[in-house]
Amino acid sequence: MDRRVRAAASKVGLSLATAVLALVVSSCASDEPGGVAIPFAATADGSTALGVSVSSCNSSPPPTVEILAQGDSSVEVRAVADDSSSDDCLDIATVCLDAPLGGRTLIDDTTGEEVTVDVVSDPDFESSCPN
Repeated sequence: MDRRVRAAASKVGLSLATAVLALVVSSCASDEPGGVAIPFAATADGSTALGVSVSSCNSSPPPTVEILAQGDSSVEVRAVADDSSSDDCLDIATVCLDAPLGGRTLIDDTTGEEVTVDVVSDPDFESSCPN
């Protein structure tokens, strides 16, 4: 290969590597809250309230949970929080579903995994959303 062709190819490769590195660094350096894992959730039998545990620890601002989709067989949610804390604890966010979760599967959009949902007996929890 000609020396000039090799030099040009080397410059293109270096430019591409620099661009990729800049993209990775800029995406890691964001101050914006991002998607965080949902270890488990809870609901009361027949309630539309869903308490979602969020892998953040006293985040400021508090975590939010967005319902992305509610279907016949599953509900997909995404938790957003500032997860920069090094503490090991969870925050809870409550959302109101259109209908009780029942036998539907809860999916964490951030991890793509099914979330374990406990059914609790708590009158305050049951009444936190209008049915």
